[in-house]
Amino acid sequence: MLVQGTEASVVVTTSNGSEAILLNFIALVSLVGYVFFFVWIILYLRRTDRWIRSRPATENTQQMRFSMVKCNVSSVVWMLHRNSMTITGFLGLVAWHIGASQASCSWGAATSVSVDPIYACTCNAVGHFSTFGEWIRLLSYAWVFFALVFMDLMPGIGIHFKGYAVAVLLLSFVPLAVWAIVLAELLKVRAGLPALAWIHSQLYLFLLWLIVIAIMRSRFARPYIVLVEYCLVKIGMRKQAIDRKSPFRVLIGEYFWTQAHLVRPEETAYVPMSVLLQTKGVDISNIQDHSYYTYGMEVHPDDKIQHPAWVHTQLEYYVRVH
Repeated sequence: MLVQGTEASVVVTTSNGSEAILLNFIALVSLVGYVFFFVWIILYLRRTDRWIRSRPATENTQQMRFSMVKCNVSSVVWMLHRNSMTITGFLGLVAWHIGASQASCSWGAATSVSVDPIYACTCNAVGHFSTFGEWIRLLSYAWVFFALVFMDLMPGIGIHFKGYAVAVLLLSFVPLAVWAIVLAELLKVRAGLPALAWIHSQLYLFLLWLIVIAIMRSRFARPYIVLVEYCLVKIGMRKQAIDRKSPFRVLIGEYFWTQAHLVRPEETAYVPMSVLLQTKGVDISNIQDHSYYTYGMEVHPDDKIQHPAWVHTQLEYYVRVH
């Protein structure tokens, strides 16, 4: 303090310390969120296993177990707790970018209180490519980015490994790597713009990532998404249209992704249980005899519902709204 001057030292300590405090807070919240995520995955697996074991003999439990294997439990839990997982995932994404780019803004040392310290931001725009470990982290956060932006917009894609891998690679890995470079450069620019000086550097990065997510979900990204969909078609993925009269149109959307050989020529009122479980608000305990009871379980032992023959011959357990 005697070397730099009392006022300069206070400025430097307050400004630089706030970044470390905020980063630690972000990392802590993100860590708690991922622990919550892991615990819920375990609880969900136990719950579904008990549920399948409790099914009556008339149910095709082999189909049910096959659907459970294909449903991508991490995606199911994310959608079940979407609000909390979105906050956790977003905070983790920002913390990853700060760490990967080694982004920091600070006041330079001043030798006298008569000279204002210089405020500057430093970051490595391509830091997420710097080491093998950073490549692994980039790949892991590509899934988080996909969950934040596209998981609810591409129903069914997560149950087919090949399509899922291509979707995450082209819709998340590539855009995330590019946007990380762009935003790191914009962080450098902020320090030299007086109009943005009032915004904390990490809050500024928060806002930039929110804008990126909004852009990727908007019509501005539609041409690129069409290109990705073309690539998905080339590897054997197709959109299965859902019956216009089915409530699944509201729950899931106009279509879901599936393999080409599973597509039916007509609009279908039945969807794979693996797709249904990845839909927010769906309660697995409301599924019985290839039917999903939106408002709770109903049992009509004397009125057995007749389902098309193809439903019983599929590897997956197909469900319709009753």
